[in-house]
Amino acid sequence: MPDQTTINVIGAVGGVVLSACLLPQLYRLYRTRSARDLAYPYLFAYCIGLFLTFLYLFWEGAIVAWICELVELGGALLVLSAKYYLDFYGPYSKRAKEREEGEAGDATSDGSNPRSLPGPARLSLTSCNGDLERGASPRAPTDVDGLGLGGVTHKRDIGLTKHET
Repeated sequence: MPDQTTINVIGAVGGVVLSACLLPQLYRLYRTRSARDLAYPYLFAYCIGLFLTFLYLFWEGAIVAWICELVELGGALLVLSAKYYLDFYGPYSKRAKEREEGEAGDATSDGSNPRSLPGPARLSLTSCNGDLERGASPRAPTDVDGLGLGGVTHKRDIGLTKHET
């Protein structure tokens, strides 16, 4: 049987690893702006299980373990919050689709949309020198990786990729 210090170190390392398991999921939620693959029943059950385990470890006096469990519970609640936000307010939510349909319905009789950027402004966003790159064309307004750049649909449109010389 190892001594108490070794047991505490093993428990702390295990707790840190378990807490860090949520980081790739949080990164993916941030990068894709979609939480469609996560199920609410799973997330609720996971958070309840973490909370009950935290209470047990707290009452048992396992300080190292309950601190790690508390960090993991915080991460799980963050994932649950991100899912709720993305499902109801994110770019793929029902509200976003209704907003896009509403903007499409705002087009004037000549087919132009008064909410969209004018042609020269759109062109200045599409590449570094203001001209359209080879094969690129103006697209419908969307957001590129959540950068808040409405009217830009691809990273190359704002010069985030290498230009061909």
